[in-house]
Amino acid sequence: MTLRGRSWATLAAVAALGLPLAICVPAAGAQPDGTRSARARPDGPAVVWRDDFTGPAGTRPDPRRWQVDGDGHHEVGDLEVYRDDPENVALDGRGHLRITATRDASGHYWSARLLSVAHDLLPPPHGSLTIAIRVRVAPGAGVATSMWTWGDDVASWPANGEIDIAEQLGREPDQVHTAIQCPTCHETAPPFGLGTVYAAPDRRPYTDRFHTFAVRWTRDPDTITWFVDGRRADTRTPADTGVAGWVFDQPMFLLLSVRVGGPFVGDVASGTLPATALIDDVTVMRA
Repeated sequence: MTLRGRSWATLAAVAALGLPLAICVPAAGAQPDGTRSARARPDGPAVVWRDDFTGPAGTRPDPRRWQVDGDGHHEVGDLEVYRDDPENVALDGRGHLRITATRDASGHYWSARLLSVAHDLLPPPHGSLTIAIRVRVAPGAGVATSMWTWGDDVASWPANGEIDIAEQLGREPDQVHTAIQCPTCHETAPPFGLGTVYAAPDRRPYTDRFHTFAVRWTRDPDTITWFVDGRRADTRTPADTGVAGWVFDQPMFLLLSVRVGGPFVGDVASGTLPATALIDDVTVMRA
């Protein structure tokens, strides 16, 4: 697999998590679920799902990998409505996925949410699954760049589990929220889940350059650990939720969005919109 120079930044941040990295050799052609058949060296995790968003400007994200939510959904309490419109979601032609929150002349707020076609994100027994996302988050008070996973039975939330890989609020430019949602930790405050708020060590805003947000999820022993640019931000285990609350033993899927307004994201400041997040690379590995 030939990796562009910038893609090595994601894999370098993953290697900083303390995992020896095995670069996969993909078989010809992607599978229908967006994964690639691969063989890897036995000394590290295998890259099993990846998108570097190569394609012409204005085109939709790869439908073998992503479903664009065009059903008018929104996050609870938020102002945005998700739609499948190139104004809100498209490739930028320079190797990025662009998600843009907008406000139209009638005062309606629009954005986009992507769901991974792969719904089988689960660590193997006694193994791990790592999701790493390299992104330049959307700037401005009143928007949030959100990356998370859900279990398939969304109607049963929070019993289906939620892993908030990162939520970066524009009103807190040098901080990022990480959390889990589960039956025993639903909307614990702060930060609306069981987790932490991680401040950039150099206190620079996350909006000024690309950063890699990652989560490493293991089974037997059960842990979820978050990383920002290779630095550990937090770790959670069944000791934090109780055995009944630890629902992270089921397949999940990945979601990406830019949220607007509401009690968690905050008031939309004048001049914030349009606000764009640029996703450079999404990599999923199993070990």
